[in-house]
Amino acid sequence: MDKYPQAEKVLIEYLTAKKLRRTPERFHLLRVVYGIDKHFTADELYEQMRGVFRVSRATVYSNLDLFVQIGLVSKFLVINSVRYEKCLGMKPHYHMICTKCGEIKEFEDSKISSAIELARCPRFIRHSYSLSVLGFCYKCQAKANRAKRKQQSEDESLQNKRKTTKNDKG
Repeated sequence: MDKYPQAEKVLIEYLTAKKLRRTPERFHLLRVVYGIDKHFTADELYEQMRGVFRVSRATVYSNLDLFVQIGLVSKFLVINSVRYEKCLGMKPHYHMICTKCGEIKEFEDSKISSAIELARCPRFIRHSYSLSVLGFCYKCQAKANRAKRKQQSEDESLQNKRKTTKNDKG
């Protein structure tokens, strides 16, 4: 189901309440964001906008910050970059982030969701939450295992050469 009309309504209400301008660029940015079905960076969004609207990177960043502030977009850190995703009307989900290659996989877990919902937060009003599990994806694990086996094989080969050389001398 397309969430853009709902997101647009939230944005209009916010802009009206705060007496901010309703620029075509701002609404097009939101439309592009709600058309993306993956996590994205501000630079990736900027590149998608370049052919349609003349916007600066500063405009992209400031509007993303606005969208995050009003709950239309979520923002999280992946290794050394910031990623975004649309979030209005999305089911609670979590991220597994490979710290080697940066791959992001989403997963759902009702036990985690229940634990967070039941958690007491005295003198604090929770409006959202996020969880990222950091580790190594299967591709990076396999690559590391291959490299480790190769190194072990080279080490064994070197040890065998040393033994052979030692035996030949003795």
